[in-house]
Amino acid sequence: MSVLRNIALEVKESLRESDILGRFGGDEFMVMLPQTNEDDAVAVAEQMRQRVERLTFPHPALTITCSFGVSELDPKKPFQHAFELADSSLLAAKRAGRNQTLRCR
Repeated sequence: MSVLRNIALEVKESLRESDILGRFGGDEFMVMLPQTNEDDAVAVAEQMRQRVERLTFPHPALTITCSFGVSELDPKKPFQHAFELADSSLLAAKRAGRNQTLRCR
């Protein structure tokens, strides 16, 4: 089984049936957590991050980590706004050393 598939399966273990996980780009995924506030979304992202960090791949020997950017949808603003905030937080997490979860501030 591929590394990417193992990661996706591990991440899905942290999600509810109503949550949506999708691949957004080459190495980027988006997770939609309906009826979840930002604090709870950060907790879910941290749980996913820690699960991925514990994965081991013996051949070739790999250690995988991931970073998350979290934002909350504002019903008064378009979806694109929340996406841009999450993307900005993700980039900040990567620049700050990776393997962490950041929310927009």
